[in-house]
Amino acid sequence: LPREPMITKNMEKLIHDQLDESQAITVLRHVLFEMCLLGTGILKGPFTYDKTLHKWQKDFDTGESVYTPQDKSVPRVEAVSCWDFYPDPDAVNIQDADYVIQRHVMNRSQVRDLANRPYFRKSAIIDLLENGPNYETRSYETALYDRENQEEFNKNRYEILEYWGTMDKDFVEETGIDIPTDLKTELDEVQINAWICNGHILRLVLNPFTPARIPFMIAPYEINPYQFFGVGIPENMDDAQTIMNGHARMAIDNLAL
Repeated sequence: LPREPMITKNMEKLIHDQLDESQAITVLRHVLFEMCLLGTGILKGPFTYDKTLHKWQKDFDTGESVYTPQDKSVPRVEAVSCWDFYPDPDAVNIQDADYVIQRHVMNRSQVRDLANRPYFRKSAIIDLLENGPNYETRSYETALYDRENQEEFNKNRYEILEYWGTMDKDFVEETGIDIPTDLKTELDEVQINAWICNGHILRLVLNPFTPARIPFMIAPYEINPYQFFGVGIPENMDDAQTIMNGHARMAIDNLAL
């Protein structure tokens, strides 16, 4: 094959391999499910994560296999539930949103693993773990998770809020973050990413994307031009289904008479 088609074919194979490794099919199925059911699907990313490749190499001196792990940067996408996504209330689409907040519900192991990710404050994570879980159940979760007793649900969990949006430049400088020189002269506010839990700042960095953007993609089933969230299939067919239910009841009543 000529050189350019070969490069294109190899790149296509690499993209498919990365999608398979990141379980993108499962993630997209979740996004499409909520898009149809609730009216809006939310996809987050892509982000770069460090993945450990487990490898063993044979030691020629001893003849034994030696474990030699290797870290590799891989892309990953994430499906965000509508129940955990809180956009700017004045926005009608993601481009108009001044900020968004994502709610994470994590156990102790997941919170501890945050310390291995870039720019997370290990001291704040340790203090958070020492203070114990802080999750408070919501009223809607009884019906959402189909549980009769909600009192003991998610008691041993941490609620972490992830903020993507703007912050005043002077306030960011007070936190100790180094702002590039070009941003100091041009902007009064900057885009940041912050992770907060129970009064602890777990992560506070400038938006890593160039150009700065909020890394969420919103897919409404049917666009509502005056609201952020779209209209799903159940809401679309509600009127027609109500009419059909009325006719069915009428036929049963007439049959009984």
